[in-house]
Amino acid sequence: MHYGAQAKLSSINNVRRVNTHMKKHRMRRWIRNWLMNFDSQPERESVLSVEPAGLQSEGMKFQLYRAAGGYVIETTTYDRHKDRRNTKMHIVTDDQDLGDQLGKIVTMEALRA
Repeated sequence: MHYGAQAKLSSINNVRRVNTHMKKHRMRRWIRNWLMNFDSQPERESVLSVEPAGLQSEGMKFQLYRAAGGYVIETTTYDRHKDRRNTKMHIVTDDQDLGDQLGKIVTMEALRA
């Protein structure tokens, strides 16, 4: 191979290296810009809003009442088969953890349904 062909081959390899480097650089810049735009956008709500008419079942409703020495929690569910509302009362005393007791109430009511 003579010098001219070798120089031409060398310049082609250099062009390929430069093109590959430029593609990587453009990709990095595009990702950086995308991330910067994503961070600068206002927080999006991650909760999916559902129209009440779109729900196929009734939910469980809670009423929390403060009482002397604790809380009274009233749960209301709708029984579609019997076409009636079921209301239950639960008492949580001050010495009990309210969050823990609410979790137990939800579990218990879900098992009854």
